[in-house]
This record gives sequence, structure tokens and C-alpha cells, in this order.
Amino acid sequence: MIEHHYCACGYAAPTAGELVDHLHEVFSLGDDTAPDGTQHAEVARHQPATDPLRCLCGYPPIEHQAASLDDLDRHILAAYTPANATAADGTKHVAASADP
Repeated sequence: MIEHHYCACGYAAPTAGELVDHLHEVFSLGDDTAPDGTQHAEVARHQPATDPLRCLCGYPPIEHQAASLDDLDRHILAAYTPANATAADGTKHVAASADP
């Protein structure tokens, strides 16, 4: 049995990672620029696999250890998600309980 992870919009993701992907797709802009004008995206997708995970904005700072994928996802989502978690079309998108 698949344990789904639901979004407030009704989307049922089969994994927590796919729910994060859904939220990123809803809130991020095509050019990876956040509402404050800063670019946020995973640099590693364009780098050799041996490079540490980091964001275009410089998170995590050089003096810190590399980010985990979960840390990087949280950072990028925080940069794009408005305080009310509502997309441009008026639909709210947040992780919801298991009951859709």
C-alpha cells in the first residue's frame, strides 16, 4: 500500500519528495528568481556529482558543510513560498493531513 502525502490543493504525492517537487513547481518561477529578485536553484544539477549541494544564492555558506538534499529543498521552498502559501491562481498549497 502506498502512503500518500497530500497537498491542501488535493494533490496526492506517492512520496514526500514528490510533494516537495509539487510545491516547488507551484511556487518557483521559470527563471529561478524569487520574489525578492534573488536566484534560488540547486547548483549541483549543473555541476559534477562530487561537488557539494548548494543554492545559486550561496546557501549554505562556504564555511559550512554541504547541505543535505532535504535542507536545500527547505531553503529553496522558503525562498519562494508566500506567507499565506497561496499560489498566483488563489489556490493554497501546503502539506496537508493524510485525509484529503
